[in-house]
Amino acid sequence: MKWIIEAQTDDVVMSLHQRDMFAAAMSEDVKRACYMAHECQVFVGPKMTAVLQLADTDQAFPLKAAARFEA
Repeated sequence: MKWIIEAQTDDVVMSLHQRDMFAAAMSEDVKRACYMAHECQVFVGPKMTAVLQLADTDQAFPLKAAARFEA
């Protein structure tokens, strides 16, 4: 996860990421990488991931939109 955050800094100056309570996001390395990348993490409460569908809004939606424009 730290490597992904560092790679995103090439394209994005600062960001706000909504995440579920994935343990990697809580590690000191990731917290430090977020600080250095000007990334603010916002966490979804317990048992809310299915309701908010983060995978669809954060990954699937942009992928579907990109695929639509490629065709």
